[in-house]
Amino acid sequence: MQLDEVLRRRRMTRRFATTPLRPETIDRLLDAARRVPSAGFTQAVEFVVLTERAARQRFWAAVAEVGWAEGDGTSIVAAPVIVVPVVSPLAYRDRYAEEDKSASSLAGGDGWAVPYWLVDASFCVLALLLAAEDGELGALFFHLQGNEAAALGALGVPPRYQTIGAVALGARAADERPSGSPTRRTRRGLDELVHREGW
Repeated sequence: MQLDEVLRRRRMTRRFATTPLRPETIDRLLDAARRVPSAGFTQAVEFVVLTERAARQRFWAAVAEVGWAEGDGTSIVAAPVIVVPVVSPLAYRDRYAEEDKSASSLAGGDGWAVPYWLVDASFCVLALLLAAEDGELGALFFHLQGNEAAALGALGVPPRYQTIGAVALGARAADERPSGSPTRRTRRGLDELVHREGW
């Protein structure tokens, strides 16, 4: 699939089939996610991948979102894979304390108006979403509703890590259709978004 088609087709999936994904498929998606730009080439975004039913249930219980399940079992809790990107801010502070970054305004740990670790994690998530679409799979990025610490604790993630959310992956349910805001709102055009040579 061409990149422009992937970008046009990509959307959030909210109903998944329970069919497991092959390990090599999961690895291909994660490999795409790790190849994004990384501030200072820190490469500190890591992935907790949940494919076993018990691990996914533990995750859903920790984020207190089991209510997302629907009677037919095809909602996001049915997704056969959950990926939780995690990142340590300390890794970025340590990286920007190294000699080759000493001239940066970020050296010394202060001045992170835009935390690069969150930017890098966001890049990884977008690459994961696009790779899933390229593989004709469904994907959904979702926030953990304020339960990030509980979810990471339930997964045994060390306390120095944080997350921006999680990604559900899998085949789309047979009756899955676009839903949510994109069905009620139109995409803004370039003429509304682009300000050439100034505002």
